[in-house]
Amino acid sequence: MMVGGHNKHRRKLSQVKWIDSNSRFIAHVSAQQDSLPLVRLDIVATTAVQVDGMMTDAFSDTEDNLFIPIQEVLCLRPYQPQNAMLVVNPDLYEVSVCVDNFWSTHESGGNSGRRVRRGIAYVIGDTEALRRLCGERDKRFTSKGVTGQWKRTADASGVRSLTHTLSGGVKIQRQRTLRSSNVGIDCKWVCVDYSTTHVFHCTASNPTCTRRCGKNAAVVNASCLNRDELFLVRQHDNVHDENAIAVQFVRGGVHEVVGFVPREVAACLAPAIDAKLVEIPTKGVYSEDKPVATGTTKYPHYRVWFRVDSLVGAHVGSESDHSTIQLKLDAIPWWVATDEATPPSN
Repeated sequence: MMVGGHNKHRRKLSQVKWIDSNSRFIAHVSAQQDSLPLVRLDIVATTAVQVDGMMTDAFSDTEDNLFIPIQEVLCLRPYQPQNAMLVVNPDLYEVSVCVDNFWSTHESGGNSGRRVRRGIAYVIGDTEALRRLCGERDKRFTSKGVTGQWKRTADASGVRSLTHTLSGGVKIQRQRTLRSSNVGIDCKWVCVDYSTTHVFHCTASNPTCTRRCGKNAAVVNASCLNRDELFLVRQHDNVHDENAIAVQFVRGGVHEVVGFVPREVAACLAPAIDAKLVEIPTKGVYSEDKPVATGTTKYPHYRVWFRVDSLVGAHVGSESDHSTIQLKLDAIPWWVATDEATPPSN
């Protein structure tokens, strides 16, 4: 009986969910870990949580979505829903970790306040904190893990492999896979997927792009795909996001917003643009296999790659400001060119 009870207790420990001290979200260690030694957490926004014996709405009227700033220190406690019988080890009562990266499941920048409720956070912390967060016997974080456990998943770029080819023969690869000798490279690539924000700004006619809703299939106007004159434009006066960066179609005198950089990317990139540490002077480049309108059963991904150049000799107000901006830039899933192909110009 003692052994059985002990094993049962262990099984329950592995199912522990954590709630943010500010009641913003509930998190649990993801079954898929792809960026060790960072620990991946799957998080979901709370709609109503129990605080001091009372049920409280976790969203305020002014909060439009779930977003966790880079470098924020999270204080997590085991989540126990009302009337739950879960027995939690006292040693797990509180865990403090630091956010290294955060991505929402659905991009939210500049989308008129549409709520985002799910996301993925990558956190770091001291050994003891991670041990309590993951559980003492969680084999996903040991050398005895299940074979194939670390299979790479797609990141914000939507690409699963380590290398990728863009139109024009530009071959790129994930920067985190490069050797340290290449850290100082000053020309990087970032993938912008503005799929979820395009429908808010689509100006196409017959038909206008719409997302799938219930039994109604998504509608895609072929003219909205494969546009070759897309640029990133910083929007300082955007009322929905102070870091907003628009994806604009620019040709002649036409300046048409077709979507926005995901809020998570914009929060990291906009401060560097404002401080003139980086610039994005060239138009976007599609993957070698451009998306095509093959029907209305699936809503396509509008993924475009942009080259981001570091500006030599740029200065920020203080060393601490420079360090903060650099930390945010480091959180972006950068890619870099691996050959001598000439990057596209204006």
